[in-house]
Amino acid sequence: MIDLLRTIIEHGGFTVVFIALISVASMTLVIERTWRLWPLRKRFQAIRERCHDTMLRHGMRAAMAELTEDNAMARVLRSGLEMHERSGDTIRAAALGAAQREVSLLERGLGMIQTSAQIAPWLGLLGTVAGLMDIFQHGTRQLKLTS
Repeated sequence: MIDLLRTIIEHGGFTVVFIALISVASMTLVIERTWRLWPLRKRFQAIRERCHDTMLRHGMRAAMAELTEDNAMARVLRSGLEMHERSGDTIRAAALGAAQREVSLLERGLGMIQTSAQIAPWLGLLGTVAGLMDIFQHGTRQLKLTS
């Protein structure tokens, strides 16, 4: 296994090292985001259902009073419920504004994955070009040596 890695690095050159570093950084970010966001789905669903039940049974003010947690879903629901006396469009706009703020916090670091997805093919192409240039340089040296 180590011999295979050594061969890949020797023949791949510097671009393989950069591609490997970018891949490791991206995978680390994907694992971290998954580990952090996966449990939020169930928590968000529970908060939404609890808020909905409270709102149907006891009204908007009771639902607002019950949202004491400090997480993304509670903040979005709270911002919409605070506008409950206004029109439906105002409620939607307030909740949408809060949701957009929360989504930007939850998507932290995803730009790194996008950047690496764009850079990795270019690094592969750079490695291919560098390899071809190396082959042609060695080929012309061998031709001069034999002639």
